[in-house]
Amino acid sequence: LDRALTRLCEPLEIWLDEHRDPDETHEALLQLYFDIRAWLRVADTFDDHFVLQISAHGSEVRAAMLCLDPSDFLAADFAKGRAAVLFSATLAPAGYYRDLCGLPDARAVALRSPFDTEHLGLWCARHVSTRYKDRADSIAKVADLLAVMSGARAGHYLAFFPSYSYLQQVWEDFTARYPDQPTLCQESAMDEGKRAEFLAQFQKSDGRPLLGFAVLGGVFGEGVDLTGESLIGAAIVSPGLPQVGPRQEQLRDYFEQTRGSGFDYAYRFPGMNKVLQAAGRVIRTPEDRGVVLLIDDRFLAPDTRRLMPPHWEQLKTVDSAQALTAELAAFWK
Repeated sequence: LDRALTRLCEPLEIWLDEHRDPDETHEALLQLYFDIRAWLRVADTFDDHFVLQISAHGSEVRAAMLCLDPSDFLAADFAKGRAAVLFSATLAPAGYYRDLCGLPDARAVALRSPFDTEHLGLWCARHVSTRYKDRADSIAKVADLLAVMSGARAGHYLAFFPSYSYLQQVWEDFTARYPDQPTLCQESAMDEGKRAEFLAQFQKSDGRPLLGFAVLGGVFGEGVDLTGESLIGAAIVSPGLPQVGPRQEQLRDYFEQTRGSGFDYAYRFPGMNKVLQAAGRVIRTPEDRGVVLLIDDRFLAPDTRRLMPPHWEQLKTVDSAQALTAELAAFWK
């Protein structure tokens, strides 16, 4: 395959050099050329850190080179400089990131949040399981909790889901039973214009309530800065574990053999990173006040609790939508 792709590159280069008009054919071949060059670059470094994964869907066969462990490559890049500083609110646990960056001896410093913990209301709905086998039973319970959260105080809220299909199921149930609550739903394929339009609805200061449905780990769960009244609450539905599949299982097997922590590296740590990113959308300035609702009993498991930041020490639990109603009334009062 590598030899065939290498032989294909030369005529592609000649054709692209002779046809410089930016038509659709030109763009398609240019993308093909870049894809081939990217494959060949990876093939040059292919070793025990990679696996070649072949999948077949009907008559279509796909080959993918998956890098399971980037630590050696990143360590080599870091070694080109004299020093590096990496910082984020979600670089936890530090040992996991030091390991993947190939910097086991790097120093790590964790600072407490500068924001007043009383400005954040934090609850876990432990009566709900969003495990795949329990999804059907959870839909109405999740919708009820979202209705309570968004109804406690008029404002803008976001609810994050582990998949589009689950998001769609809860959204359909919610809009059918709570038709007076305005909602906004993230689509599976949104261009830059649609994403900007989605966020613009939250930046309006018209006093109208709004509940947005978005995907955990997607474009609205990271790097979005909605300060003040633009966002006063977020619900994170599930601990964000990546979907079980060939790639994740390859990661799990690899890190189980090399680190003895396959599930943590392939599922738990990446999932909690997405949760912390999404929850971090609520409090952006010292003046912000807001609520975060974690929906799933797995958030209370010791292995998940230990990954929560110190300013989440005030986490409380609720066992019903009615109990959440009382808690939110006291918080906003």
